[in-house]
Amino acid sequence: MNPRSVWNVAADVLREAVFSKYLIVLFGLIFLGLVTLSLALDLEVVDGMISAGKLFGGTIIGGSPMAVSELLRSILPVIVYLVCFLGTVFMIIAVADIAPRVLQPGRVELTLSLPIRRHELVLGIYLGVLIIAAASTLFGIGGASIVLFVKLEMASAAPLVGAACALVGFLAIYGVMLATSCVARSPALSAGFGFLLFGCGLATSDRRLVLSLFKSGLTRELAALVMGPLPRLKTLADIGAEYANGQMIRWSEALPVIGGSVAFGLFFVAVACMVVTVKDY
Repeated sequence: MNPRSVWNVAADVLREAVFSKYLIVLFGLIFLGLVTLSLALDLEVVDGMISAGKLFGGTIIGGSPMAVSELLRSILPVIVYLVCFLGTVFMIIAVADIAPRVLQPGRVELTLSLPIRRHELVLGIYLGVLIIAAASTLFGIGGASIVLFVKLEMASAAPLVGAACALVGFLAIYGVMLATSCVARSPALSAGFGFLLFGCGLATSDRRLVLSLFKSGLTRELAALVMGPLPRLKTLADIGAEYANGQMIRWSEALPVIGGSVAFGLFFVAVACMVVTVKDY
């Protein structure tokens, strides 16, 4: 494998993504969200609300008044969940048509006429999309962190941890979307399988709870077999939220979840490589 060929394909994906209307909308929504966050953090107004609560005998959360910075720090776990869930949904929509466009008839034959192997083409698409996901996530999270620091002089790595968890989950999801695109070359099917895995990954994160719904026997064993390889997307979000809540990351529990998601995504990338290799273009 030639890393330079993989990077050339990824760079081509990035150039095309610059002109994608979905990515323009994605970055536009992130920018509007940052502007809204900046305007919403009017500390004088929030301080006035808290002072009014003190004056009239009111209480704020837990029976005692709290400072603005403490109030906002308490919602950091919520921010992490929003980053993981909404960010993943937006990314599935934004990148669903990238691989089908690269693999469309005529274009894929022209690309393969260059000194590029088929598996390098697939890996280049995957790398390019992951760079787009990382860039959009860091733009949103980095911007939010800067706003919080300027407005509150409060620096926290919690949003970055949440962003990293979201990227690990998306790595698994886009592996399935890429394999689907290599088989059908359909943006709708690619997005559909992405959302299907997203829903299944959230619903089956707590394996014990799901298995308790089945009676012991063959059905339960089959359910455990099907759920086993699925990425635990809710658990990934929980890792970031717990860190935002001041808890240390329990790496003995986190590493199997992270490793399982990465292995799941890379398995379907390998499937995509095999499909493209045997296809007659």
